[in-house]
Order: sequence, then C-alpha cells, then structure tokens
Amino acid sequence: MESPLVIAQRAAIQEARARYERGDISVESFKHALDAVTEAPDIGSVEAIIAELPTAPHSALAALEPAPAALPAIRPAAASGGRGVSRISAFMGETRRVGRPWTLAPQVHISCLMGEALVDLRQARLPAHAHIKVNVTMGETRILIPRGVRVSARTRVIMGEAMTLGENISGLIASGEEEHEPPNGEAVAELEIDARVLMGELRIILADQSSMSISELAQDVLREALTGIRDGIRDGIREGFQQSATQRTLDAATRRAALNPGSTLSPGE
Repeated sequence: MESPLVIAQRAAIQEARARYERGDISVESFKHALDAVTEAPDIGSVEAIIAELPTAPHSALAALEPAPAALPAIRPAAASGGRGVSRISAFMGETRRVGRPWTLAPQVHISCLMGEALVDLRQARLPAHAHIKVNVTMGETRILIPRGVRVSARTRVIMGEAMTLGENISGLIASGEEEHEPPNGEAVAELEIDARVLMGELRIILADQSSMSISELAQDVLREALTGIRDGIRDGIREGFQQSATQRTLDAATRRAALNPGSTLSPGE
C-alpha cells in the first residue's frame, strides 16, 4: 500500500505535467518541479511546490472543474489468462516497460543487443507462472521484480556481469542459480528466469512497490512530455513545409497566368 506522501507526489507530478503541456510553465520550471517533488520530505512540501508554480489566466476556468480522483495503488496480481506482452526488445536503442499497468504473458523473451532495456514488473499483471528468457549482448538490462513473487533464476555470463537477486556473477565464463521466496511465504506469482549475458550487464532486482517508482515516474513523465512537444514541432514543420510548397506552386501558376492572359490554369498547375 502506497503511503500518503507517495500518492501526493504522483498527483503533483501529473499536475506539473498538465501545466507544462498547457504552456503555463517553462521546461526549466517543469524540470525543477519534478526534481523538487521527488525529493520532498512530506505532503506539505509537495503542496507548496505545486502552489508556487505559475498559472496562465485561462487556467482559472480549469480550476472550476472537479479534480480527478487519485489512482489506487497497483499491486501485482495473478492474471487468469489471456494474451499479454511476450517480447521486449532493445536493438541499438532504449526500451522501457515501466509506469503503466500491463500484462505479462506466460512465455516471455527479453532481448537486448547493444542497447538498454528496463522492465518493471511491479506494475504488471502477472500470470500464476511465467517463464522469462533473457538474452543480453553488449548491452544493459534491468528487471525489477516485486518481493511478493517467487523467483528462480539461472544465469550464464561470458565476459560480462550479472547481479541476480543480490548475488554477483561475472568473469570470463561464469554461471549461477538463485532463488527468492516471498517474506510471508505466500507468492502472488512465480517466475522462472533463464538468462544469458555476452559482454553485457544484467541486473535482476527485488524492489519494493514504491522504492523507485517516484523517481522513475518523474523521469518517464519528463521524457514523454518533451517527446510529445518535439513530435508536435516536427509535425508542424512538416505541415508548414507542405503548405508552403503548395502556396509556391499556386503563386507560380498565378504569375504564369498573369503573363499569359489568354491561358487558363489547369488543375495540375
């Protein structure tokens, strides 16, 4: 169960994002607010951070609308079946499966080739039993697993390094087998992991439900917001270029018609 402070931090991060996307605050203020909320020691500090953010005049109307209800804490739960995410890949890039509820398939393949992958199972709906195959080649992969899950992991490393459930496996050729039992003995799900690491790095980490969630959430919100603005600018430039090209064509046709009064504009001109 998330603490009141964590719930307040989540709500504040979303509020800061909303103000940034409305244009109420600059990107510098947005980043500063996310950093401050992440480090806030109590709810009062979180509320003060949001209260100090500037608001645009049109935001007064938005204040009259009812505030959205806080999302309940999400716990890993055994899924009854159905399709889910079965493949997560990072090829010379970055893949992050974090931040939103998602469903893990019973058979999963995580592959990372010269890239970086982060898989957070704390937000996932887990099947009663899942088998995860992990291949890391000259890349970095992190897998976060709730402590309430029973885990058995077999890892083989060639000129790489793995930190599996707190145990280090590294060297020219090395291997290890590790297990984890939930503290209360009652597992919400079972995971069987087979991992191969070639000149890369793998970390399989047992994590509390909110141990990294606020900082991870802040980073993801910042990344998504900035990506959305970047894509909007790119699409706007593309649209403006297309409109400009069309206008230039029409202007050229108009000039030709002016120079040749007896001619008519054809649809293609």
